[in-house]
Amino acid sequence: MVWFHRRAGYLSTGDAVPPSWQDAVNDVLRPEFLLGMVVFWVIGAAGGAGLGAALARLRTPGVVGS
Repeated sequence: MVWFHRRAGYLSTGDAVPPSWQDAVNDVLRPEFLLGMVVFWVIGAAGGAGLGAALARLRTPGVVGS
């Protein structure tokens, strides 16, 4: 219980609810959290774009409605 109160994470880790809104804002504005989110979303967007481009190449050209 002592570890939980001293070491528990906040919103970014899903471990606990911060005691105040200021603590919640400070938790998600940490540089390592922001960098992790940017990397996660860029990889997801690039992967989705690549998958869409690959699937578009598989379509038969000239066929209406495919």
